[in-house]
Amino acid sequence: MLSTGRCRLQWIATLVVLGALCVLPPGAEAQSAVYGGGPFYNGGTPVMNTLRASGFKTVVLWTIHVHSNGDLYFNDTLVVAGGSYVGNSAWPGQLATLKQAPTSVTRIEVGVGSAGVADWETIRDLINSQGTGANSILRRNFQALKSATGADAINDDDESGYDVNSTIAFANMAASLGYKFTLCPYTNSGFWATIKSSLGSLVDHAYLQCYAGGSGNVPSSWNSALGMKVDPGLWCRHGSGCASGDTPSSVQTRMSGWKSSAGITGGFMWLYDDMQACSGQGTPAQYAAAINNALGGGSGSGIVQLYQDCNFGGWVASFANTGSYTTAQIVSAGGRDNDASSIKIAGGYKVTLYANDNLGGKSIVLTGNDSCFVADNFNDGTSSMKIEAAGGSSGVTFYQNSNFGGAAGQVLAKGTYTLSQLQAKGVSNDWASSVKIPSGWTVILYQHDNFGGTSWTLTADTPDLTSLSPSANDQMSSCKIQ
Repeated sequence: MLSTGRCRLQWIATLVVLGALCVLPPGAEAQSAVYGGGPFYNGGTPVMNTLRASGFKTVVLWTIHVHSNGDLYFNDTLVVAGGSYVGNSAWPGQLATLKQAPTSVTRIEVGVGSAGVADWETIRDLINSQGTGANSILRRNFQALKSATGADAINDDDESGYDVNSTIAFANMAASLGYKFTLCPYTNSGFWATIKSSLGSLVDHAYLQCYAGGSGNVPSSWNSALGMKVDPGLWCRHGSGCASGDTPSSVQTRMSGWKSSAGITGGFMWLYDDMQACSGQGTPAQYAAAINNALGGGSGSGIVQLYQDCNFGGWVASFANTGSYTTAQIVSAGGRDNDASSIKIAGGYKVTLYANDNLGGKSIVLTGNDSCFVADNFNDGTSSMKIEAAGGSSGVTFYQNSNFGGAAGQVLAKGTYTLSQLQAKGVSNDWASSVKIPSGWTVILYQHDNFGGTSWTLTADTPDLTSLSPSANDQMSSCKIQ
C-alpha cells in the first residue's frame, strides 16, 4: 500500500443495486480492517492479543515484496524461498491465534506491493517466463505463504505496473490456492474496473485510500466505477508530534458522512505502526470502535460488550479476553469512565463491575446480558471490571499480573504445552505472574521451552509467582498440566 495514502474499498457479500443506499440489516456488523507492517511480524503474541481484542474484523499484513527470483519478503525480511517458509518460526503460530475465540478477527489478508517498488512488474515478468503452473516459483511460494500465514486473501496494492493480463492470471492462480482477491485502488479507476469485471465474485473486497495521495477520492464515485461498494480508509494520527492524520472522533464523523453519501458498510485504518507510536492519540480499539459505531456495527465482537446507553446503544467497548480491566483499559477499548448503561456477555462468562478504578468500591456481578443498569442501581457507575469464566474455569488460566490481574490466556486443558503451544493460547514467553488451578489438578512450570530448566510444581491457585523459591514470575516458557 502506498505510504502516501489511499482509501480502500470493501465488498460486502450482498451486492445492492448500483446507486442505491446500502444500509446494514439489523444486527449486522460493520466490516472494519487495519493495515500493519513491522509490528505484525516482530510484535509477537502481545500484538496478536491487542488485535484479537480490538474490534477489527480484518487484519492486513502489509506488505509482501516479490523479488526477481520469486523470493517473497515481508517488508525487508525474507519469509519464503524455493517453495518453503523460511521466516521467523514463531510467526505462523502467532498468526493462528488471531482467529481463535474469543476474538474480533475473522479474516487475514496479505498485501502485495506498495508505492515505489516494482512487485507487480516482477510478477508480470515471472508469469511471462514461467507461467503459473505447478512448477512455477510464484505458485510454489504463494502456496507456502498461505500455509504459513493462514491468509484468506491477496490484497493487490499495485501502484505502478497496472498490467491487466498478468494481474488476472495471478488472481486466478491465487484462487486455485484458496485465496480470495481484493483490490486497493487510489487512482487509475479504469484499470481496477477492468480487473473487477474480469474476475467477478473472486474479488470479494475492495479498499479505497482516502488520505494523503488519495485524499481527494470520493467513495460514491468509486462505487459507480467498480460496480461495488467501497470501504474508505483513513490514516490514524502520525508524524511529528503525532499532529497529522485522523483521531478516532474524526474517523467516526467522516465514516458517518460516507455512510450517508455513499452507503458504505465498511472502512479501514492505516496504519497500526502509527497507532503504536501515537497511542495517546488513539488505540486500535478506539479506531475500530469509531468505524463500527459510525457504520452501525456497534454490536461489537468478543466475549463482553459494554454499552453507553440502555438497550445496547451508544458507544461500545468490546473485550475478547478474561481478566481485569482498569478505567484506562476500558477507555482504551472505546468506552468511558462512569458512562455505561448496558452490557452483553457471552455464555459461560461472568462480569463483575466496580464503581472505582482497580476493582474497588461498590460492585455488581452479572452472568448474562443486562439491557439497562438503572434497575440495578448501577447506571453510569462503572470504572473497572473483571471478566471470568462462570462457575469456575474448566482448566488452568495464566494471568499477566499478580493477583489474577491484567490480560489472561485461554483456559488450558490437561496436557503438555511447549512455548509455541502456549503462545497459540495467548500465553507469551516469560509473561505469567499468577495462575488459577482447579481443585485436584497439578501444574508444572518450566523455565525453558520443551520442559527444560528450573521447574515449579503447583497444586492450587497461586496469586503471585514471586512467592515461589526461586521466583517463577515472568519465567515460564513451557508447562505440563496433569
